[in-house]
Amino acid sequence: IDLIREEPKMQHRRYKDISITSAKIPVNTHLWLEINSSGSFYVVGTGDLTHLWYSADKMDTEAKIDIDPGDAWGGDTDHRPANIISAWHDVDNKIIYFCDHSSGNTIYAWSLDYSASESSPTVTEMGTIAGLTTVGDVDIFMIGTDIFMWYVDTLELTVVKWVDPNWVNQDTAISTSHPLSKIVVIGTIAYILLDADFPILFSYTNGTTTMASIESFIGTSLPGSENLLAITYDGANILNFILNLDADGKNYLYSYNISGDSQIRHAEFNVALMLDRNNRATVPNELEKGFGISNEIVYEIKARRGGLIQLQDVSALSDVNLIAITDNFLMNADGDMFEFAEVSSEIDEIEYDYGIIGIPQV
Repeated sequence: IDLIREEPKMQHRRYKDISITSAKIPVNTHLWLEINSSGSFYVVGTGDLTHLWYSADKMDTEAKIDIDPGDAWGGDTDHRPANIISAWHDVDNKIIYFCDHSSGNTIYAWSLDYSASESSPTVTEMGTIAGLTTVGDVDIFMIGTDIFMWYVDTLELTVVKWVDPNWVNQDTAISTSHPLSKIVVIGTIAYILLDADFPILFSYTNGTTTMASIESFIGTSLPGSENLLAITYDGANILNFILNLDADGKNYLYSYNISGDSQIRHAEFNVALMLDRNNRATVPNELEKGFGISNEIVYEIKARRGGLIQLQDVSALSDVNLIAITDNFLMNADGDMFEFAEVSSEIDEIEYDYGIIGIPQV
């Protein structure tokens, strides 16, 4: 039997302008949720944080989703009672968990199941946490199949778990209302930054249902922009995040080594990073990306060492700053869309230090 051996194919991906301008600009990159690589999204738009929109065509058109099917919240009957603040996408089960608050005394939670229909998903209320004292911030997250919220108000920092039909307290620490980063989950442990006099990295361990303060970042603070509050994970041992250095007021990339319990301040990076939860961690999107707040550069985190590498300068494609990123798509402040596309067939030659390599076109 003669075996036919197929030559390995070179793959190369670059961002390409796809000639689409979105009418909906995400309120932040974390609430622009990519449903699939074909270009389906759910998005919370700027200036309209109580509504959710759906696009099936790479943000060429968007339709409002009814996220109050029981008309419990009055008004236009398809909105939430407070601003949509956070989301956790359970990709395997095609469910997104959301939480809402508007700095009042109540946090609302709900789920959106799009397994039967993306355009007409099933929305289920998941109760409230009421009687709080001016909610400062909140994030929703999953460990395994369990669903949690981590919130701070003027009295405490608390983790609660969804035990249908109630949110059950897991652990509480005395605190006052300070900004929170977004949560990253690694195995059975969740991590979050609380910015008190300086950011403190907290962990929550599901097995013991306990919080712990594990590292302080003295002389820094969390950035003011929601786009800059992600914590990434390199899949091995390193957390990456952006902190503002008090001494010069500039944003720097910091890394925390989990097993070594140590921190490193890297170079100045004013970069919005993807949430680890929004990265599929599969080829060609093995690691989280990010984009420059004041330049048109896309970055990717480095595995095992901490830090960032430049993935592509898109200034030739975009004449304004970037605003949001997912695994496969990028948007600028005008709503112009760019796709992370396979372009190997478009490459005729590669130039390197010793000449030019011609690439056969098939």
